[in-house]
Amino acid sequence: MKPSQNADDVWFYPFPDGKPYESKEDTLKYMEKQRRRPNVLTFAAIDKQTGKLAGVLALGCDPTQATLDVKIMGIKIFPEFRGKHVFTHACHLLLSYAFDELRVVRVGWRTPPENIRSQKAAEKLGLTPRELCGGCYEVSPPMPSSPYPHFKTVADGSNRVTEDGVVYSMTIHDWLGGKRDKL
Repeated sequence: MKPSQNADDVWFYPFPDGKPYESKEDTLKYMEKQRRRPNVLTFAAIDKQTGKLAGVLALGCDPTQATLDVKIMGIKIFPEFRGKHVFTHACHLLLSYAFDELRVVRVGWRTPPENIRSQKAAEKLGLTPRELCGGCYEVSPPMPSSPYPHFKTVADGSNRVTEDGVVYSMTIHDWLGGKRDKL
């Protein structure tokens, strides 16, 4: 299933239950649930000219880790604002907040190997590809129509599902070494 150019497709994102949401209200309930998670900071991208919500993005961390790193997650730029620098500007602000305000030492990005668009987006931001990690991320069970073939059920009887990931990152040294100024 691919996102459409229809502005209504925003209400069908993301797919935590293995299927698209059927209403704006259901999506907003999910977004509020995510916003309340203690390990996720969710941000809204607002178009300065119109005041409209242009997208959402988040920073997340593993609450059990002792390191100062986060991952960029849940980026959704709405169709009306795609191709208009909203993604680049919003991510620059997110990276600035992570490195300059939160003072993290690393920002990560993970995407399925088949999601070339996401990989190009990470590289556009100056993140460096670090590794292809096979079956190393636990995920919700995939939709039957998922475009990603690499889901695997863990053979321990738990019914857990994992997926492969291409991992990108940027360190504080990269940021201060000039990547901040190139965005």
